[in-house]
Amino acid sequence: MKITKVDVFPVKIPFQRPYEIASAVYTHQPLVVLKVHTDENVWGLGEACPAYEFTGETAGTVENILNERLIPVILNQDPFNIEAITADLNSAVVGNASAKAAVDIALHDIVGKATGQPVCNIIGGVTKSRISVTGQIGMASVSESIETCKRKAEEGVSTFKIKVGKHHNDDLLLLKGIREALGPGPRIWIDANQGWKTADRAARVIRKLEKYDIELVEQPIPSWDFKGLSRIRSKVNVPVMLDESVHSPMDAMRAIQEEACDVISIKLMKSGGIHNALKLNGISEAAGIVCHMGTMLESSIGVSANLHVIAALSNIKYWEADIPTTESGLADDTSTGLNITSEQGCCCMTVPQKPGLGVSLQEEALRKHRIDWGSWRPAGT
Repeated sequence: MKITKVDVFPVKIPFQRPYEIASAVYTHQPLVVLKVHTDENVWGLGEACPAYEFTGETAGTVENILNERLIPVILNQDPFNIEAITADLNSAVVGNASAKAAVDIALHDIVGKATGQPVCNIIGGVTKSRISVTGQIGMASVSESIETCKRKAEEGVSTFKIKVGKHHNDDLLLLKGIREALGPGPRIWIDANQGWKTADRAARVIRKLEKYDIELVEQPIPSWDFKGLSRIRSKVNVPVMLDESVHSPMDAMRAIQEEACDVISIKLMKSGGIHNALKLNGISEAAGIVCHMGTMLESSIGVSANLHVIAALSNIKYWEADIPTTESGLADDTSTGLNITSEQGCCCMTVPQKPGLGVSLQEEALRKHRIDWGSWRPAGT
């Protein structure tokens, strides 16, 4: 089997409402969808979800890098040779992780389809057949956030990831209100997206939040400050999870050596795809560090890839999962095939069992949301 052609679709899909974190506000989600063709009439879907705050990429840079550097590398290659292709991609260009992730995801989709297996079966099998939905709560007013949490809890969501990190007094009011509204049962994670800036300030805020039974605190201070992160861990009782600090297997090694975290968050868009994510998880597991599978608010192509990795790896103990077009999510989707079920009152996602990723492309959505480079600029420019 040989790769013969790659179609590239840059799109921007609006959010139902602006999605705010400590470091940015998003009104649209830029995505670059790939359709990788082979000479055996098997094709695979991939997705890049660039975020310049995390990977230094935009939809424009991803499209250019794919066309100029990465696609020429993979043409005429056997898509089963994922290790060799990964090395070639890394030789072709430094960084550009989400562009590489799009290629990697498409390769795994092809291999799954060619072998008649869902992606999870070709990377380890199934350790979880149902994935509980996580309620992701972007920044809003305290009252809006509380009401959103209450609605999601009524739908069967029992794990909530709350964005914090701009004003610590607001963070305290927010967590107090959410815990009082939800009661003692639901799990609450908080993500500061580097917003608390210094280790001492972060430790003070986290200690004040501990009484609200916080299960995880994610990326409290800037990504480069490993010593500060280690200091935070020595001062608080909540496990510290690293996201922006850990992109590659080498970053995971440093985080472990510096004793900077209790949990490592894997994102396919940071790691360069599934193949590197498996390596990152293996390093973490060998060191006794559990992993979390995070998202960059991808469409169903990326979410499906995430679900397969979550299902296959027993060391992933935490995750984010939801239909991309859920409340406050994307206004449209690039593909179909993901489902939510309710089991004993718990809202769960089913791991797709069709060959490959298990999703079907919505080409009309790609046409509808295709980027007009003459009129669009990233938020904040």
